[in-house]
Amino acid sequence: MKVLMLVLTVVFLSATLLGCEGNIDVRGKVYFDNSRKPYLRIVGDSREILDDTLKPLSGVKVELLMPSEYTHLMDNPWREEATDPDGSFRLFSTVPRGYYKFIIRMSKEDYEPIEIELDYMRDRRATLEGVMIKKQQ
Repeated sequence: MKVLMLVLTVVFLSATLLGCEGNIDVRGKVYFDNSRKPYLRIVGDSREILDDTLKPLSGVKVELLMPSEYTHLMDNPWREEATDPDGSFRLFSTVPRGYYKFIIRMSKEDYEPIEIELDYMRDRRATLEGVMIKKQQ
């Protein structure tokens, strides 16, 4: 009986450890400023975003796009959120662990879309700052 319990415990712990999932927790702010070039970049933390000449942009669609080897698990976008009235967002999702790149894409009607490719192992807890511009007519 003790041997059976030991075997079951080892099997359970192995399955738990091997089946661990990762997560992505990306946050940041999106702004509008037609006097600049559009960009999306990583900043150290939200306190670095101090440019008060930028105007927050609400209602921006923020998407998490996973590499094609994971789309059999779930279609892209893997996760989607919209920015708050102050331009902020938080994109949290359970994802497979691994060494891969993922994309954060931001879009809004009448604005040029922006995106950034991030590395799961390095950037899964990134803080981003994005500036969007209106599309040229």
